[in-house]
Amino acid sequence: MIAVDTNLLVRVVVGDDEAQTAASLRVLQGDEPVLLLNSVLLETAWVLKSVYGIPPGEIADVLQDILRIPTVVPDSSDTCAAVAWYRDGMDFADALHLAGAAARCEKLATFDTTFARKAKGKSSCEVFKPD
Repeated sequence: MIAVDTNLLVRVVVGDDEAQTAASLRVLQGDEPVLLLNSVLLETAWVLKSVYGIPPGEIADVLQDILRIPTVVPDSSDTCAAVAWYRDGMDFADALHLAGAAARCEKLATFDTTFARKAKGKSSCEVFKPD
């Protein structure tokens, strides 16, 4: 199994360097399983939004497409849920936090009221503001 860095995913999405895009696709669609770390997905979403101005819904679509490549192995079983929550309007980092916590915890404490509001009903993990 191999892991990929953010720049490979960005090349696939934006296609701004023909040789690197082709090389990235060969890695992602090759015979060897490819580990897609949550940190790489998070950075990819940030680069696509901040550098290329791609809207979050489109970013979520391309991330989901990449996760559907047969050789791609998500970092964790909750990664796809986080991408779906991002598509629904949740901040992607918060979605990854919630998905990771939901797999192992009953509660997640935060002072971010927007996060708590958007997380409501997404999982069995209660997101709350501590007193």
